Amino acid sequence: MGCQTRYAMGLRWLVPAVVLMLSAGPSTAAAASGRSAVETSKGARFVENVQYDEAVAVLNDVIRVDPQYAEAYFQRGNALLGKGWSNRAIADYTRAIRLRSEHAKTFNNRGVAFRDWGDSDRALADFNQAIRLDPRCAVAYVGRGAIRLETGNRPAGNVDLDFAVRLCTETIQRNPQDARAYVQRAYAHLVKGDLDQGIADCAAAIRLKPRFAEAYRKRGLAYTKKNNQDAAIADFSEAIRIYPPDARSYYRRGVACCQRGGVQAELSKYGTWTRQDPNYAGILRDGPIPYDQKTDLFKAIADLGEVIRLSDESIRLNPTGPGAYRRRGSAWMERGEYDLAVADFGEAIRLSPIDGRTYGKRGVAYIKKNSRDGVTGDCPSAVADLSETIRLAPTDAEAYGYRSMAELMQGNLAKGLADCNEAIRLDPKSPQAYRLRSIAYRTMRQIPQAEADEARAVQLEARRDTTAQTAERDRNRPKR
Repeated sequence: MGCQTRYAMGLRWLVPAVVLMLSAGPSTAAAASGRSAVETSKGARFVENVQYDEAVAVLNDVIRVDPQYAEAYFQRGNALLGKGWSNRAIADYTRAIRLRSEHAKTFNNRGVAFRDWGDSDRALADFNQAIRLDPRCAVAYVGRGAIRLETGNRPAGNVDLDFAVRLCTETIQRNPQDARAYVQRAYAHLVKGDLDQGIADCAAAIRLKPRFAEAYRKRGLAYTKKNNQDAAIADFSEAIRIYPPDARSYYRRGVACCQRGGVQAELSKYGTWTRQDPNYAGILRDGPIPYDQKTDLFKAIADLGEVIRLSDESIRLNPTGPGAYRRRGSAWMERGEYDLAVADFGEAIRLSPIDGRTYGKRGVAYIKKNSRDGVTGDCPSAVADLSETIRLAPTDAEAYGYRSMAELMQGNLAKGLADCNEAIRLDPKSPQAYRLRSIAYRTMRQIPQAEADEARAVQLEARRDTTAQTAERDRNRPKR
């Protein structure tokens, strides 16, 4: 395939996977000493094996001795992006581009870094440039397609994603042992919402390369979307085993445990419990129970605590990167520490003020805090944040759903109903949107419409649960 690289998905539920499918080995280098090439190849192998700190150490030495060697900056950018430090990765990719301006992989990977940073405009420009330099760069089409979908240009986005699938399929036909091509094709399927095809491609990649952490992460996200939490937890656990400092996999596994056990309400009370009894936090976090013997509530608390610990360390080492603040804020929010979540999301927004995702997260934190406390004082702030998310990503159905909640909490029934209608139009399979619209109709005394929406929400939830149970039976069926 023309341009093979890790890719952080553009849509909301895939954005969180920061460790990117990076180029395995060094590309053709410009003139440089043999020693620099050998050491850079060593650093690239560390990146491929998810040993990012070792890669950075080796590549730091190469750059110190040979500061004009573009490949070393490119590979160090890959390692930094794998660590979740998109701000530093962007700096390295930019230096590599100055030294080597016609390298499609570098533009693509910088586009991924800008995407993770929250700058979709510059990400789109880089994906366009990568495609201009290498018209067969499949992952650049996936990146551009994801942004086009988010910004409302669905026809063009689907054209990009379909072309990426075709390019990856051609690569697989030429070389059926290319695990990276399967994962790249899986990305395109998952961005389009073709979950089963994405899962199948991730499985093929894992068969070819059992230590492929990104394949486990992406498959875990797809299983989460299908409400198959057991399978999701197994995949995130394997990703963590391969790369233990993976805060995003801890977060996803914690949320999956919470959803599997139906303990969302209990988990959101965690902050209240710990404030009432300071010893409670230590008991839950450090209890002697092995992880695999804990209840889902204890597992969720333990995993989210690890997200906070890893994010603390990341912030200490890279204080200007918004990603760790976003991750830590998300963990605080799941644990019901809404003030801490709002503060962390605010810092992430200060560092990256054009990232619509973080505005949306802060808006949700305001809503959950007010809902818990039985007040509406933060609802206008929630509406403002979610409006910014919608401005930046006008096809984000979830943002419309949450904004409708904030409007309904304030008694703004017409606005809330309008947002519910738009959320349903964008995602007609969302039980939450129908349930919210049912609340609006009931408040407006339109009882038949309310009952119809409530019945539709129950039907969608039952269908989702049935699909998850069928998938689990198929997964556990003995292979013949």
